[in-house]
Amino acid sequence: MPANRAPFGPVGPISQYFPLVCPGVAESVFTRASAASGQRTVTLTPDSRGHYMVQGRINGIGVSMMVDTGATLIALPASEAVRMGIDYRRGRVVHSSTANGVARAYLVRLDTVRIGDIELSQFDAVVHDGGLDVILLGNSFLNRFDMRRDGRQMTLTHR
Repeated sequence: MPANRAPFGPVGPISQYFPLVCPGVAESVFTRASAASGQRTVTLTPDSRGHYMVQGRINGIGVSMMVDTGATLIALPASEAVRMGIDYRRGRVVHSSTANGVARAYLVRLDTVRIGDIELSQFDAVVHDGGLDVILLGNSFLNRFDMRRDGRQMTLTHR
């Protein structure tokens, strides 16, 4: 494996491979509205590792998220949930399958999630006490979009 590529799988803290502060992320998100169709789109450009990081807002709080089409729900580290004022321990305890195996998590409801100029409401999410360093923007959000890749760019079009 080339030295500049991270190995696949649970080999260390996720922050080693997906830093929360991503230089250039703000420039990589473009929102467009088509006048003819009224459709709203967000175009993302991958970071240097090929991951689609996006600055957004959850419940009005600014966050950095990684697009994860393999995640069923939006997944939050406990530290981020606390920062957003989410009392996640009042959520229903669930067991979540992760890259590191099955982990205990808390099912919560998010009021709003925003990327670019698109803000949507009412999302199920899970909060993990440990093992997660970045918010994963999973399919509970992504399934409200048509997703298209064109070269390196990913375009999300709100349905």
